[in-house]
Amino acid sequence: MEKLRGGQQLEYPRRLFVCYHGFAGEGKTTQLLTFPPPLNIVNCGDRDIKHLLAKLPDCEVNYEWLVWDVDAPGKAESYLQRATAMRDHALRSGGSFLMDGHDLWWDYVQAAKVTPGTALKYKPANEFMFGFWQPLVAAANLQVGIASLAQEKWEGASSTGRYGHGGWKHMERYIETDVRMFIKEQLAAGEKPQTTQNPTVTHAGYIEGAKKAEHLLRRIFDNLSFASLFKMSFGVAHPEEEKLWKPS
Repeated sequence: MEKLRGGQQLEYPRRLFVCYHGFAGEGKTTQLLTFPPPLNIVNCGDRDIKHLLAKLPDCEVNYEWLVWDVDAPGKAESYLQRATAMRDHALRSGGSFLMDGHDLWWDYVQAAKVTPGTALKYKPANEFMFGFWQPLVAAANLQVGIASLAQEKWEGASSTGRYGHGGWKHMERYIETDVRMFIKEQLAAGEKPQTTQNPTVTHAGYIEGAKKAEHLLRRIFDNLSFASLFKMSFGVAHPEEEKLWKPS
C-alpha cells in the first residue's frame, strides 16, 4: 500500500506514450524518428524505412522489420518473439521504443495466438498484448511512440464519419497523447487524402487525446516533433532537446 496525500504536487517521470494515426504519406513515421535516441524500432509496415535514417543526426538505432508473411508456419510467432526482444532491449537501454504499422501488429498477434472456433478464442491474443505493453507503460526511462493507418469508426452497420487508429481496441488504455496527422494543403483544397512526398506540403497534427496535457486538446500544430510536443506537454524542454531531429 502506498500512502499519499491530496493537495500536493507529486513528482512523476516526464514521459510520453504517443499514437500518430493518419493516411499514407502524412508524416506518421517521420514523427516517430523525432523521438530521443537510442531509437528501438519495430517496423510492421509494408515498406522498409531504413532510407529515412539518413536524415537523422548521428545516433544509435536498433531496427527490426517484420515483413508481412504470417501465412508461413511459425512465422507470426517468430515475429512476436523478435518484437518482444526489441522491447526488452529498449527497457534496458532507455531512449525510445517505437512501432510503425501498429495496426498490422495486431494482425500478427492474432495470426499467432487466435485459434478459430474455440471458446474465448481472443483470450491468448489479448493476454499477450497486455503483457507486451504494460512494461512499456511502467518504464520511467523510456518514451513510447506508435504509428497506425487511420481506420474508419463504425457504430453497428453505420459509419460515424470519423477515423481513429487501427489495431487492438484496448490500446486506448495505454495511449496518453493521440495525434491525427494530415496534410494542410490537401484539406484546404478539399482533396481526398493521398500519398505524397512533396517537400513543400505542411504535415500538421491535430491533438485528439492528451491525458497529461489537456490544454493541447483539439489544437492543430504545424511541423510537429517530439521536442515540441514534450515542451508543450510538460512546460520544459527535453533534457536532450538539442540532439533530437526536428524535420524542417
